[in-house]
Amino acid sequence: GEEQFVLHFDGVGALLRLLVYLSESAQPLSKLMEEAEQYFITSDKVYCRSERKGTVIKELMERFSGYETDLTDGVKVFDDRGWVLVVPDGNAPSMHVISEGMSAELADELTAGMIDKIKEIEASTSKQP
Repeated sequence: GEEQFVLHFDGVGALLRLLVYLSESAQPLSKLMEEAEQYFITSDKVYCRSERKGTVIKELMERFSGYETDLTDGVKVFDDRGWVLVVPDGNAPSMHVISEGMSAELADELTAGMIDKIKEIEASTSKQP
């Protein structure tokens, strides 16, 4: 049977599998690239005081509780437009925001929207005693 997915950490091995596939399918690489879905990733960072990072992460978890999330590396939120991941910086007073979307504009929009939420949360929690 045909393999659906093979993970290669070896670039030469991946290239060989691609060449075999192209020769067996008799199609040019350009056609394969046209059919492949494209994803765009954007990243940025936003200031967040170190003592507020936990509060910001907790608040993001609460705000996005109705969404599909992954808490492995921070707070990753999925929706039909793509995903956005917020990771606290371990050494600096900042949060990293990484987004993936079907277009560069969409990835930028997801990143900017999350940065706005982080700034809003950080500002509101800074006013608390």
